[in-house]
Amino acid sequence: MADNGNSVNFYQSLIPIFKDENFEFWSIKMKTLFKSQDLWELVENGYADPDEENNNRLKENKKKDNKALLFIQQAVHETIFSRIAAATTSKEAWEILHKEFQGSSKVITVKLQSLRRDFETLFMRNNESVQDFLSRVTAIVSQMKSYGEQITDEIVVAKVLRSLTPTFDHVVAAIEESKDLTVYAFDELMGSLQAHEARLNRSLETKNEEKAFQVREESSNQRGRGHNRENNLFPLEIASVENHALVAREKNETSLWHLRYGHLNINGLKLLSQNEMVLGLPKIESIDMIQQVLKKL
Repeated sequence: MADNGNSVNFYQSLIPIFKDENFEFWSIKMKTLFKSQDLWELVENGYADPDEENNNRLKENKKKDNKALLFIQQAVHETIFSRIAAATTSKEAWEILHKEFQGSSKVITVKLQSLRRDFETLFMRNNESVQDFLSRVTAIVSQMKSYGEQITDEIVVAKVLRSLTPTFDHVVAAIEESKDLTVYAFDELMGSLQAHEARLNRSLETKNEEKAFQVREESSNQRGRGHNRENNLFPLEIASVENHALVAREKNETSLWHLRYGHLNINGLKLLSQNEMVLGLPKIESIDMIQQVLKKL
């Protein structure tokens, strides 16, 4: 008796609690628990009262059914328990929950149609990892199965192969040529795709490192030549700068005033001098410009 009580307590600690969310996943966990205790047939189909000769069998069925009912009662939140409080068999309690939270056959059909549409329009996004994409696939497939949809690995594998990004095209071609897709397991496909993605990531990291090294080397070379590629400037590194002033010396007064006024022609300077328009402007003489140029040459 003590061992039996400990067993019940152990399984009660593993019972998932239903809180009015994700009934499909909760029901899958509960089915697994019932099957592990050889109770699922009673929960699904109930039991018929046998003849008086099989009274012992009737007692055994009632005992097992009470155990299953206990699991169901323990597996729902207090806010849900009132809905099944009056149920006297596990089958009755299970059907109440199933009908209320999963819906009638018509509701299930509508939900399945929506899930099938989601499954068919499911494609891998750009920059999405294999793990994230396959997790989305698995979530939809699990929901479909919870509503009774018979979906095989062959269907799921075919869907995944045609929904990957172009990065995986050569991998898809290799799998289609080398594998028998009628028996190719989804888990095996997942492993192959994740291994390929890991190789791609390593290759990309290597290329990025090589590119970064090349950029650093080019930048170093450009700095050595005093050239900045970023803004096309030519910075000069001068350790020290002495103060100097540049002085222009011109002996000919006419040439000097010619330079002061921005190479104003001689006639203009004569006009300024004759009309005394500039204070200190001397008498302007003609300059032989060709002679001046020749002297400089």
